Amino acid sequence: MYSSAIKKTSADMYSSANVTRATSANKCVHSSARSMYSVARDDAAASSPHTRSTYRRPTVSFTHPHFDGLVPRTATPRPSHASSAYKVSWHNKLLNGPEDLTPIQWNVAKGRVATIHLLKARNGALFVGKEITCEKNPMAINVFLTRECEATRLVYQRAGTVPDNIVSVYGVADVGSKKLLIMEKIDGPSGMSLLQTLRTLPVSDDEKFNLIKFTIRSLLVAAGDLMRAGIVHCDLTPPNFMYSKSGTVKVIDFGAWTLTGGPPASGTPGYEAPESRPHLVATTVAQPTPVRYGPVRYRGGGSYETRLMAPPCMDEKSDIFSIGMILYNLLGEIELKSDLGEALFNKMTKVDRADRFGIKDCLNHNFFINVSKDLALKTLEEMRRQVPTKN
Repeated sequence: MYSSAIKKTSADMYSSANVTRATSANKCVHSSARSMYSVARDDAAASSPHTRSTYRRPTVSFTHPHFDGLVPRTATPRPSHASSAYKVSWHNKLLNGPEDLTPIQWNVAKGRVATIHLLKARNGALFVGKEITCEKNPMAINVFLTRECEATRLVYQRAGTVPDNIVSVYGVADVGSKKLLIMEKIDGPSGMSLLQTLRTLPVSDDEKFNLIKFTIRSLLVAAGDLMRAGIVHCDLTPPNFMYSKSGTVKVIDFGAWTLTGGPPASGTPGYEAPESRPHLVATTVAQPTPVRYGPVRYRGGGSYETRLMAPPCMDEKSDIFSIGMILYNLLGEIELKSDLGEALFNKMTKVDRADRFGIKDCLNHNFFINVSKDLALKTLEEMRRQVPTKN
């Protein structure tokens, strides 16, 4: 009896389950039929000439636990990467600059002391802003920027205009929450790009040699502008000059400048003059011996001892030494040997400043005979293809 009761109960449950499935299937069929009929009716109503202008098909709404809370892509506009324009508050204004600037790209370039930002004026002109990042004290930042602005002000006043081979500095200004030194944007490669790509440029050695002569002569002209203004750059290196779109060499970064006859200012090792740091001069000795004021330096096959030099000061010949080191490094990147170039380099890098060439002596040297600016511009165009610049 017990087993038969269980069998009967199981049969009843099975039959009721079948009835439930059949009922659900019928409901689904009827529901599908109703939805198909409603869609057909909606299409007929939409195509009716009487309701075509006012009829709107009802939207189908549904909910699903995986899609609840999601927003369709077309409902929210894509975020804009364009920054709003900032009103420029000028502090030390040298040239007529823009009244508002829009940041195009922050942190375009970053160095040990400063970071460069790309800015755009309302008329579409591009500028760069130099932000001092090695200091957090607002007073120290203001001293850094004001000091660099003062160097270019002295040059502009002495020349009566902005010299061709000097960067255009507009002044110090507040742009948003940043205090920046506003300068022109130079659309061209830097001297470091020249040094890195000169060996692999697909041009002849004569064209490379002509570009070297054109660059060194332009740097000497810029050093002459600084000399007449009574200042010394103190840090003329390949990263601190650039080529404009027209091929003009522009000297930038006056962060280490000093007055002519002023105290020594250290520059970049390998390019700074012997009188720059730390007031030392080299003298030949027979054997390397321990010295009190510094280590023993080796140059060529000889041994050199360092000792204190007095009185230490800087003048235009300190920049001549740096330009001579640029010439030496550039000549080392080409296979063409130049006796005139080596002779000029030796005169520009004399340890004793009394024996070192001045700016006029360098410009009158036979090394600069037959310098072609047109050929240099052609070589620069080829270099731009090798090193694309950031816009």
